[in-house]
Order: sequence, then C-alpha cells, then structure tokens
Amino acid sequence: QVQAEPEDMVDIPHPRIGYCGVIKKQMDLALLDRMSNTRPNWQFVMVGPIGNVSGAEAALKSLQGKPNVHFLGAKKVTEVPAYIQHFDVGLMCYVRNNYTRYITPLKLCEYMASGIHVVATSLEPLKEFSPYIHLVDSENEWVEKVEDCLVDESYTSEKRENRSAVIEQFDWQHLVGR
Repeated sequence: QVQAEPEDMVDIPHPRIGYCGVIKKQMDLALLDRMSNTRPNWQFVMVGPIGNVSGAEAALKSLQGKPNVHFLGAKKVTEVPAYIQHFDVGLMCYVRNNYTRYITPLKLCEYMASGIHVVATSLEPLKEFSPYIHLVDSENEWVEKVEDCLVDESYTSEKRENRSAVIEQFDWQHLVGR
C-alpha cells in the first residue's frame, strides 16, 4: 500500500538514492562519499541511526557536510515503508569482509516489498535475487547501475508488483506454511 511522502523528504529533489538502516562501519561510506562527489545532482537519503562507524569517521563527516546528502535519523518501524517507497533507488552498499560475507540484510525485503530498484554489493546470499536486483562487483559499476535504474523506462507498476511478489516467497508465514 502506497504511503504519503514523509514531511522531511518533501523538499528533497529527485533522484533520491536511499539507504534505510543503521549507518555503520560495514557500509562503504567512502564509496558513498565519492559517488556523492561525482553525482552532485543525485540526492543521497540516509534513513536510520548512526551506529559504530569505527574506521570510517572521516567519510561520515565528509558525507554529513554535503548538500546532496541528507541524514534523516532513526524512524519508527511503522514509518520505514513510507521512506523507502519514495526512494528512486535503494542502496545496499557494503564493504566486503567476514561480517558481510554471509548477511542477508532485512532491507532487501523492505526494498523489494516496496518495489523500488535495488543496487547492492555482490554478496553470496544476494545472488539468488540477481534477476530482480542489480549486483555490483566493482566501484565503477555503482554509478553505472544506479544510472541504469534511473533511466529504466520499463520500470512499470507491473515490475514493482513483480519485485513485491518475489519477496513474498520469503515471508515468515509463507516459509512456515511450506
């Protein structure tokens, strides 16, 4: 169900490249910083609390000082879908390490349920979703894949519904029923 645009997003222009979740050291904040430099017309919307960014403090500080990067803070679980629905692209921008090697982030389900385009670090657990999301192996591919998403003219309500239907297979009730 489509929700109203949150008030703190109304004045943020499109395209909105979003991340929803804890902002932490497992995110490639340095890469986000470089992307925000190379694409100043993109608006990077960060929804979530800032957690442990040990080792990435300089990148976080740089991001916080940019006019095209918006930190909206922590939100209630019930508010999260409204934010995600108003992203143009959802990011899952993780560094590759032992921690991220086996994660399947909840935000994948949230992004897909909202039907938005998803660009993610190519992590092994995400590969089964490759027909529905864009997986990235190199830094150069990040900008390219986000741009592809932004100009995808086949991005219809039917495709949004397909993404939502795919993720329903992983709904707890569905899994228990199987």
